[in-house]
Amino acid sequence: RLRRSLNSKEDAQRYVDSVREKIQQSFGPFPERTPLEVRTTGPLKRDAYTIEKVIYESRPGFLVTANLYVPSGRKQPMPGVVGVCGHSSNGKAETAYQSFAQGLARQGYVVLILDPIGQGERLQYLDKALKPTVGIGVAEHLLAGNQQFLVGEFLGTWRCWDAMRGLDYLLSRSEVDPEHIGITGNSGGGTMTTWL
Repeated sequence: RLRRSLNSKEDAQRYVDSVREKIQQSFGPFPERTPLEVRTTGPLKRDAYTIEKVIYESRPGFLVTANLYVPSGRKQPMPGVVGVCGHSSNGKAETAYQSFAQGLARQGYVVLILDPIGQGERLQYLDKALKPTVGIGVAEHLLAGNQQFLVGEFLGTWRCWDAMRGLDYLLSRSEVDPEHIGITGNSGGGTMTTWL
């Protein structure tokens, strides 16, 4: 009924604005942008690109692990893409995510792919031997999400904020053309893409 009532561009824009407002309300307020405190732990040279292992703070003291793929021998600045992962125990190291990051880098895109909370290098619930105590991926998301509901927060907000700050980092790179930016992901990363 609502879509049938859209008779003009203005009607459509009001509808889009109302949906965006509802989405923002469901996510709640985002935190303040603070310094990313970026550090790199070493490059990996490949035939057509270099991978930089990156750690940044999306919030003070909250670390995000990521890989930055920088194509070699290309005219700069290049288009940039944030890659968001779906559910996999190994996060950004999953074959499907490596495939799109490498493929885009080979086509001349600078790609930042980050580990979601509770996956890859970002496990939150570990014992003294650094072994997972509740499982990986969905198990961690459920536990963290339930804890956040108790204080009026939403795990999706934290995941989106990690990616938004990843975009901030990508845009800080001189290799990246800020007029040509994208985001991609599959499975849960596809959901993240629509949210972002």
